[in-house]
Amino acid sequence: LAADPTIAAWAIRALADHEAQVSTVPIEPLLAGLRSDDARTRREALFALTRVGDARHATAMSALLGDADPVVAHTAVQALVRLRAADPAFAVIDDASVTAARRLGALQVIQALHDERVVDQVINRLNRETDAGRRQDLVRVLARLHHIEGPWTGDSWGTRPDTRGPYYQPERWAASDRINDVLKDLMDKASGDEAVALNELFALYRVTPGDPVGRLMQLAQSDDSILPTLALQLSTAPTIPPEAIPLLQRALTWTPPPPPP
Repeated sequence: LAADPTIAAWAIRALADHEAQVSTVPIEPLLAGLRSDDARTRREALFALTRVGDARHATAMSALLGDADPVVAHTAVQALVRLRAADPAFAVIDDASVTAARRLGALQVIQALHDERVVDQVINRLNRETDAGRRQDLVRVLARLHHIEGPWTGDSWGTRPDTRGPYYQPERWAASDRINDVLKDLMDKASGDEAVALNELFALYRVTPGDPVGRLMQLAQSDDSILPTLALQLSTAPTIPPEAIPLLQRALTWTPPPPPP
């Protein structure tokens, strides 16, 4: 029945529907389902293989990262996360020939795997990567991995809940210090647009490696393009250092240069 394209999706779903019997499920129909022209069949094949739980099939499943069907692509990401399939995801990230959508899916897998070995592999790739765009992707992954979701204690959701995400109760974990050191080093060496981009990324993921405000203030002394980012950062700071006041006054009168023709 799984070979019949008219009912393959339902047949594959039935094969792995009983969790107590997944150890006896034949794998070939599921792998064939990954190659189906029908999006529903591909999705059911991913779901079934995830239930089987054998990470050896993760490489075949990774082919659907960035699938043309957004539901299939999302399911592929979640399936590889469930299988903790870091190596197949890294293989996609390292392949310069893959599509941007497929690489993005692989990055989404990695950023959900809070494992010290995964962090080490991301840092190693960042250290040897020379392409600015690909480096930025890896920095984003590290920023996302900096925190984990803390256990629910029942007292963090008050009358003004914090809905910023990606973690409602962000907490540090074993690799946070290592990640923080790498991000701090990047910020200390950054200038201009790179410093602005890093600060926006850190603010998005609520990461404060070193003293990003101090670094922005230092750069803004000689680079007016930093002023808007500095002002935005200070707008959410609990206190404003006195030495920032002249910079904020400059920001009030600063006009960005016109875009190039």
